Amino acid sequence: MLDRVLTCAGAFNARLKRGSTSPKRVNLSNHSWGTAIDLNAGENPLGNVPVGLHARGCVRELVGIANELGFYWGGHFANRPDGMHFELAVIK
Repeated sequence: MLDRVLTCAGAFNARLKRGSTSPKRVNLSNHSWGTAIDLNAGENPLGNVPVGLHARGCVRELVGIANELGFYWGGHFANRPDGMHFELAVIK
């Protein structure tokens, strides 16, 4: 499955959540804490439908494994899909 990962666009990266302007702790992105990672960003840009199975840059095959490890996939976000994004949701 590691062959599915072409690029890593950020794991530990101190930054604000999109739309936040105040540097309060609650406004920090999950990336700030190292609890989120973006994979294959070029193929799965924010707001676009993530690429399909077997396409270059597809991370859909990783979703089941990520879920088992307590991560949630941004491709399932209702308002704006984020197919590159995986974030820790449950500590196992």
